[in-house]
Amino acid sequence: MTYNVTDLGVHHFCNDNKLGVQESQRCGCFCCCRIFPARDVTEYVGTAPRAVCPLCGIDSVLPGAWIELTTELLVEMEQKWFSLRKED
Repeated sequence: MTYNVTDLGVHHFCNDNKLGVQESQRCGCFCCCRIFPARDVTEYVGTAPRAVCPLCGIDSVLPGAWIELTTELLVEMEQKWFSLRKED
Protein backbone atom coordinates (compact mmCIF):
# COMPACT_ATOMS: atom_id res chain seq x y z
CA MET A 1 0.00 0.00 0.00
CA THR A 2 1.29 3.45 -0.86
CA TYR A 3 0.62 6.24 1.59
CA ASN A 4 0.24 9.88 0.66
CA VAL A 5 1.66 11.50 3.75
CA THR A 6 0.31 14.90 2.80
CA ASP A 7 -3.24 13.53 2.62
CA LEU A 8 -2.83 11.50 5.81
CA GLY A 9 -1.53 14.51 7.74
CA VAL A 10 0.35 12.24 10.12
CA HIS A 11 3.37 14.50 10.64
CA HIS A 12 1.60 16.36 13.46
CA PHE A 13 1.71 13.17 15.57
CA CYS A 14 5.40 13.79 16.23
CA ASN A 15 4.54 17.04 18.06
CA ASP A 16 3.42 17.22 21.69
CA ASN A 17 3.37 13.43 21.78
CA LYS A 18 4.51 12.47 25.29
CA LEU A 19 1.03 11.26 26.28
CA GLY A 20 0.76 9.28 23.04
CA VAL A 21 4.09 7.58 23.69
CA GLN A 22 3.00 6.73 27.24
CA GLU A 23 -0.23 5.20 25.88
CA SER A 24 1.64 3.14 23.25
CA GLN A 25 3.22 -0.29 23.14
CA ARG A 26 5.29 0.64 20.09
CA CYS A 27 6.57 3.79 18.47
CA GLY A 28 8.17 4.45 15.12
CA CYS A 29 10.72 6.97 13.92
CA PHE A 30 10.42 8.42 10.44
CA CYS A 31 14.05 9.54 10.41
CA CYS A 32 15.66 6.12 10.92
CA CYS A 33 12.50 4.22 9.81
CA ARG A 34 12.57 1.81 12.73
CA ILE A 35 9.85 0.61 15.09
CA PHE A 36 10.74 0.08 18.75
CA PRO A 37 9.11 -0.42 22.17
CA ALA A 38 7.58 2.79 23.50
CA ARG A 39 9.24 2.15 26.87
CA ASP A 40 12.61 2.79 25.18
CA VAL A 41 11.74 6.49 24.78
CA THR A 42 13.30 8.35 27.70
CA GLU A 43 14.01 11.79 26.29
CA TYR A 44 11.68 14.61 25.26
CA VAL A 45 12.46 18.08 23.92
CA GLY A 46 10.52 21.33 23.78
CA THR A 47 7.81 22.92 25.88
CA ALA A 48 5.17 20.83 24.10
CA PRO A 49 7.17 17.63 24.66
CA ARG A 50 8.35 15.81 21.54
CA ALA A 51 9.75 12.32 21.96
CA VAL A 52 13.33 11.76 20.88
CA CYS A 53 14.07 8.49 19.09
CA PRO A 54 16.23 6.26 21.29
CA LEU A 55 17.90 4.81 18.17
CA CYS A 56 18.86 7.90 16.14
CA GLY A 57 18.33 10.84 18.49
CA ILE A 58 15.91 12.77 16.25
CA ASP A 59 12.50 14.04 17.43
CA SER A 60 10.55 12.32 14.65
CA VAL A 61 8.70 9.73 16.75
CA LEU A 62 5.16 8.59 16.02
CA PRO A 63 3.20 6.92 18.84
CA GLY A 64 1.60 3.61 17.92
CA ALA A 65 -1.46 4.46 20.01
CA TRP A 66 -2.22 7.35 17.66
CA ILE A 67 -1.43 5.85 14.26
CA GLU A 68 -0.99 2.45 12.65
CA LEU A 69 2.77 2.04 12.34
CA THR A 70 4.26 0.34 9.31
CA THR A 71 7.73 0.43 7.85
CA GLU A 72 6.21 1.60 4.58
CA LEU A 73 4.66 4.63 6.27
CA LEU A 74 7.93 5.51 8.02
CA VAL A 75 9.90 5.21 4.78
CA GLU A 76 7.47 7.42 2.89
CA MET A 77 7.57 10.02 5.66
CA GLU A 78 11.38 9.89 5.73
CA GLN A 79 11.43 10.53 2.00
CA LYS A 80 9.10 13.52 2.37
CA TRP A 81 10.58 15.14 5.48
CA PHE A 82 14.27 14.17 5.43
CA SER A 83 15.42 13.06 1.97
CA LEU A 84 14.95 16.47 0.36
CA ARG A 85 16.97 18.09 3.13
CA LYS A 86 19.86 15.65 2.54
CA GLU A 87 20.18 16.92 -1.04
CA ASP A 88 20.40 20.61 -0.02
